[in-house]
Amino acid sequence: LGRWVTFQRSRKAIGKMNVVREERLREAGFIFAVEQNNWEEMFQLLLKFKEREGHCCVPAIHEENGRNLGMWSVRQRAKKREGKLDPTRKKLLLENDFVWSLQNSQRAKQKEGKFDPTRKKLLLENYVWSLQNSN
Repeated sequence: LGRWVTFQRSRKAIGKMNVVREERLREAGFIFAVEQNNWEEMFQLLLKFKEREGHCCVPAIHEENGRNLGMWSVRQRAKKREGKLDPTRKKLLLENDFVWSLQNSQRAKQKEGKFDPTRKKLLLENYVWSLQNSN
């Protein structure tokens, strides 16, 4: 099945897929652009996080609906730094106040006196735990 799926995606990518076949596959729920679909699912989880938390400052260690939203956020930040983030995706993230630098965001909150000490302690404990268990 895996080879068949790969073959269908490659035929579509090179423009050699029959229009009727493509339509039937789409109707059946076939996903041609897996990476795009995954990004959109994670973006929806980010919006859910924002609605609940009131911001898009996702910590590196955070799961949303069993998906690692924290690491997804880390990858978006890295892609932006490297100049590899798709402009459309960057625009969507900017429009939703995505926080590009956790360090700067946390410093700003501390200066304003808005940084929750309990949250600071939890983030520090998670960081120390990850350092201790990285071997």
